[in-house]
Amino acid sequence: MARRRLTPTERELLDAIADRIASYPPREINPAAVKEAARLTVSTLRSADSLQQLVGPTCSTSELAAWWGISRQAIHKATSLGRVVAVQDPRRTWHYPTWQLREDRVPVNGIAECLEALDKVPQAGAAAWFVRPNAFLDDSTPADWLIAGKDLTLATMAARKYQAAYLRSVRARQGN
Repeated sequence: MARRRLTPTERELLDAIADRIASYPPREINPAAVKEAARLTVSTLRSADSLQQLVGPTCSTSELAAWWGISRQAIHKATSLGRVVAVQDPRRTWHYPTWQLREDRVPVNGIAECLEALDKVPQAGAAAWFVRPNAFLDDSTPADWLIAGKDLTLATMAARKYQAAYLRSVRARQGN
């Protein structure tokens, strides 16, 4: 199969991956893991453009299940319980922002608490909140804040403030 030349940003992506791998001690990687990582990387690049602009790169239910080593049903349960950030598209397909896919394959602490504080905000708005800089969190995105293990109380307070602002804007549009 003939390969096309990579675009400059595709080359940049591969270089960034190589830099990340080089920051760890050398080791052999299971060929199945290589294929899975390649598949996951390509799937994030194929995320719907509008969804990707809103919440960043996403993966599918089966890809998240494979990453975490749990069933699709467990992913759906975690989604319904507000333990994972998820957005459903108009075709009712679930998409999961990939910032949740930590290298150690452990779910990011604090997601459930923040999602609970955002329970009146639509899924897409809540998912977008995680990837937008937040002044209350020193201009860090809530996702980066949680990944870094910073103060969960501040993150949930920021989520409550966002939800309150959202609800005020809804009431203002409704004329209440």
